[in-house]
Amino acid sequence: MQISMYNRVEAYLDFFKFPLKNYFEKVMVSKDFVRQKRAEYIRKWINRVYRIENIEIVSQTKDKITIKVLYYWEISSLHQRLNGESQLLMNIVQQNGKFKIISIQQL
Repeated sequence: MQISMYNRVEAYLDFFKFPLKNYFEKVMVSKDFVRQKRAEYIRKWINRVYRIENIEIVSQTKDKITIKVLYYWEISSLHQRLNGESQLLMNIVQQNGKFKIISIQQL
């Protein structure tokens, strides 16, 4: 893995608390799994643009917040360009003064 890709992947991993209860369609996912999948995604889709359109708090307890995020995305490779809107459902907890995602699913 190239240094710049490594840095992007590691920065992405910092948003999560592992193991993840859900990572899109997968259940109980390790840090190594997410690292591999994110590196594959970055290699395939060399240009990526994301824009958050809306964030909604779905529920909140003392220990966890569930949010729904609507975002616009545009990705492209050398041979393909895709764009659209998607929704994510995320469960977030606080750990050492930082918010960490413990579950992320596409709606």
